[in-house]
Amino acid sequence: WRKAAEEGDLTRAEWDDAYRGYVAAVDNPTATFYRTLVNHYPAAKVILTVRDPEKWYESYKFHQTNAERFFILLFRFYFLLIYGRDFHPFVVKQRDYSFLGGPPRPQDREYSIKGYHEHTEDVKSAINPERLLVFDVRDGWEPLCKFLGKPVPDVPFPRENDRQQLSKTFDYYKSIKYAIQTLSVAASIAVAAYLARNFI
Repeated sequence: WRKAAEEGDLTRAEWDDAYRGYVAAVDNPTATFYRTLVNHYPAAKVILTVRDPEKWYESYKFHQTNAERFFILLFRFYFLLIYGRDFHPFVVKQRDYSFLGGPPRPQDREYSIKGYHEHTEDVKSAINPERLLVFDVRDGWEPLCKFLGKPVPDVPFPRENDRQQLSKTFDYYKSIKYAIQTLSVAASIAVAAYLARNFI
């Protein structure tokens, strides 16, 4: 994904490797490369979610101002710990290809909503209508299931991404962050004590 962000594309073989074992993908980084991917996977269907632009902006602003820095720090730690690599350069590069056309400006309502409308129209113009569902989640299961050729589930449509739920999620991950910081400090003290006792 870092290579895709830096070079703007991947070879057909590299895209196949990136999606091997998957039948669907949501959000970024997939959404960043939708033009390339719809050509590479001509049988794939595309779902473009839409909502009231003003409500979208308030949600977008909340996410950017309350979560962006926190999640970047958390996942930078995770990727460094698990993979030995920092994914932050990918995040920065990806912004050059974002639907806003550049770095996020969550305090700029006009700029953000303009980007939202332009992105929506770009997707509509780039994808054959037969492959595209413009989907408002308030419409529930029916249009989504009809588009995908699947039966309607006998469960309520999920509402996991509303403001209240996001706030709970952020609080949960903040508690993990603080626990990690506490453990890191404790581990550092323990290492320092061991070195002092054995080598100084």
